[in-house]
Amino acid sequence: MQKAKKAGKYRGRAPTAQRRKAEAQELLRGGMSKRDIAATLGISERSVHRIT
Repeated sequence: MQKAKKAGKYRGRAPTAQRRKAEAQELLRGGMSKRDIAATLGISERSVHRIT
């Protein structure tokens, strides 16, 4: 893995929740609960709390 990192080929896991941040914030403004937002977007409730 270290060899791959040095070669610029290993980047790690993509931050899924961060890509859905705008959607989550829009749903929250629309009055949806954080639990429902998590289920709708397919991310954990903790991730919703972190990004909103």
